[in-house]
Amino acid sequence: MSRAPRYVGRAVGLGFAVAVLCGVGGAFVGEPVVAAVGRLVNHHELVLRGLGWCWGGLPFVVLVAAYTQRHRLSQHAKQVVAYALPIWAAAAALLIPGRHSTLEERFSSAYLDARPLAFGWAAGFLSTFATVLLVALLIIGWRKLTRTVTKQSVVILNRAITILWSVLAAAGLAAALIAPLP
Repeated sequence: MSRAPRYVGRAVGLGFAVAVLCGVGGAFVGEPVVAAVGRLVNHHELVLRGLGWCWGGLPFVVLVAAYTQRHRLSQHAKQVVAYALPIWAAAAALLIPGRHSTLEERFSSAYLDARPLAFGWAAGFLSTFATVLLVALLIIGWRKLTRTVTKQSVVILNRAITILWSVLAAAGLAAALIAPLP
């Protein structure tokens, strides 16, 4: 089995560092950042929900697209994707409230913008998490049912995973845009 390139390990470490930095620093800069995003889109709820989904779900959509088309990507493009996606996904830690605080306490004056933004993020992230969980169960079930791996069974499995991923990503986006805020 071949080893992953060195930049993959660095990208994971960088993503972890960004998550910690945004999680800790979010207490200090979260409110002004969310307020600036709200002003930028004129506090439009639908746009904030869409941006939240892009923040929480789109990095994983791009990751899957890059993974499926990895044979077409140059080495430089693979490195850019490997560094950009963990940073993008980890930056969402900025939206997570503190341990003993609520979203309203964390974002006080920007709460009206943080609420749809965080809801869109949660819808994107949860649909991604559900996809990963269901794909893992599908692969485990597939391995239990098929003792021998054939080219046809791999094609069928890939199609099933693609359909599952597409449906759940679309469901997450639809939930982010039209579901009622809690």
